[in-house]
Amino acid sequence: MTKTTATAPVLGTRALNRATLERQLLLRRSPLPAKAAVEHLLGLQAQNVKPPYYALAARLDGFTPEELSGLMADREVVRIVTMRSTIHTHTAADALTLRPLVQPARDRELTTFRKGLVGVDLDRLAALARELVEAEPRTMKQLREALQTEWPDADPQALAIAARCKLPLVQVTPRGLWGKSGQVALTTAEHWLRGAPAPRPTPPATSAPSAAAPGAASPSGTSTAAAAPGAVAPAATAHGSASSAAASPSAAAPGAGLPSATAPAAGAPAASADGAASSSVSARGASSSTAAAGRSASHAAAPGVTPVSATAPSVASSDGPASASAETAPSPDATVLRYLAAFGPASVKDMQTWAGLTRLREVFERLRPQLVTFRDEGGVELFDLPDAPRPDAETPAPPRFLPEFDNLLLSHADRTRVVPAEYWGRSWVGNQVYCTFLVDGFLAGVWRLGEGALVVEPFGTLGKAQRAELEEQAVRMLDTMHPGTSYDIRFGTVMP
Repeated sequence: MTKTTATAPVLGTRALNRATLERQLLLRRSPLPAKAAVEHLLGLQAQNVKPPYYALAARLDGFTPEELSGLMADREVVRIVTMRSTIHTHTAADALTLRPLVQPARDRELTTFRKGLVGVDLDRLAALARELVEAEPRTMKQLREALQTEWPDADPQALAIAARCKLPLVQVTPRGLWGKSGQVALTTAEHWLRGAPAPRPTPPATSAPSAAAPGAASPSGTSTAAAAPGAVAPAATAHGSASSAAASPSAAAPGAGLPSATAPAAGAPAASADGAASSSVSARGASSSTAAAGRSASHAAAPGVTPVSATAPSVASSDGPASASAETAPSPDATVLRYLAAFGPASVKDMQTWAGLTRLREVFERLRPQLVTFRDEGGVELFDLPDAPRPDAETPAPPRFLPEFDNLLLSHADRTRVVPAEYWGRSWVGNQVYCTFLVDGFLAGVWRLGEGALVVEPFGTLGKAQRAELEEQAVRMLDTMHPGTSYDIRFGTVMP
């Protein structure tokens, strides 16, 4: 421990919890539009189609699934493999810039398939794959079959994975649209976004706060930090192995690095005995959500949080709203500042876990004059933006229903700020990861939506008031996500 670290103020677990929830828009629902929220959060984990919608429903006031679906249809947000080798929903700008930043990790992933790629010229493979998917979107099956005609002795699966690692491939719609289905078909981010329609005009704000909330301003120099991005390297270990993660809450959780092919299906049942329902309430069909047009269009409207959008390069041009090339990575300095705005206070290892990269220490050291530092209860140094919100540790935290793979649970090396040690490993079995819920800001159980019922399965005993608050939040979620459909809300028991 350095002298500087030893004298830094200590942030306890609850203080870290409240600060992280505030940055994650989970301490109170934000009036941000969906696109601004996706930008602020640096994307939403999207191994399955539905989680990004549920993630925003937990965070935004007045959100409707049609808002995010419309952004996806208009190509203002896309599904692409980025952090931890997992599919994320990103804004068009972030898809074009964050993917190059984590390219070293994709290159490392490629080495695990080298035995199946003997004799394959990877540059030629990338060029051929680009021609194929830009001629027309291709499924992984179509892509590997086409590539195998060029390299018949190579492993077909390795050929397709190599294309995914070498190129910024996005999943084209209708895949990912709310209420619609479609198989995974891929093209390059540049090709898909060049063909995007002009963005729809933002509706006028019906109300707007007179000033940004505390913490809205980024530290001076945020938009001018321009260090070379070469200081980053792929993480030495894969994130997401359940067998290696089970030993400690600070290890990686399942889903943090699973290829999309291994992701569990959305809506899979939790391992529980759900027959004994001790409480039931009907979720009314009338939606309490409001249209996106009724919300403020100002990014400064989020309580205590403003997206650090100045750090993201503009992609607007005469070719369309996103015609930039996905070849130049953003400064890692800018991404560190954005990460802290969305997930801080955080350690170097925390960000490395989120990004799936290593060698970020020198980036943090370069930014140290712009940042403030703290210690956690174990003495680990934490960095933060000077003006970022750090609420009192006893600030009330309402219950929240989160989807499987929510980035709140996957984006820190030490996850005890959200996951109590006694509950570590209880939200997944093997590669099956369950939807979770928070009580008092911490992981408290899992939930699943079945035929006619939302089953809530707490890990421990809930008080009467806690159950009532959970039921209230469950009704709100169901009214938002499934208006006009009646569900019972039942409390079950999680299998030990």
